[in-house]
Amino acid sequence: MKKSMIVLTVVLFGSLFIITCNQKVELKTENEKVAEFEVFSVHDLTIKPGVDEKLFEAFVIKEIAPLYGQMKGQNLFLVKGKRGIRNGQYAIFLTFRSIEDLDRIYPHDIGFSEEFNKVFEGKDSLWVKFDTMAEGFDGKHNTDYVKVVY
Repeated sequence: MKKSMIVLTVVLFGSLFIITCNQKVELKTENEKVAEFEVFSVHDLTIKPGVDEKLFEAFVIKEIAPLYGQMKGQNLFLVKGKRGIRNGQYAIFLTFRSIEDLDRIYPHDIGFSEEFNKVFEGKDSLWVKFDTMAEGFDGKHNTDYVKVVY
């Protein structure tokens, strides 16, 4: 009896493990769409001394990120290092569905597109506030990465 219970338990947990491992995992956004991007831009941030991190997080997520989301093909994510050389430090990830979206919003020759300028028109106070809290989101301290497809 004891041996048959052990065998039954092993078979049951083994089956659950196989079923769980075979589940398709998808990254989803708030709108339940599969999150896809071809390019992402990493902007390492340095929080200024004395800044309340929770206030900074709320400011970026509630006030800045939605503006970036207004431009088709682009999203902004605030991330915080969990491990590694930037543990506990922040970065902003901008994601783009395509290289064309990146180049449309941030043309090589002029910096910001008309679309970008239109979204941020009259929002200078946001950048003033951001600059009192952190540095590094200035277009000078970032790297754009393109997803490698093999």
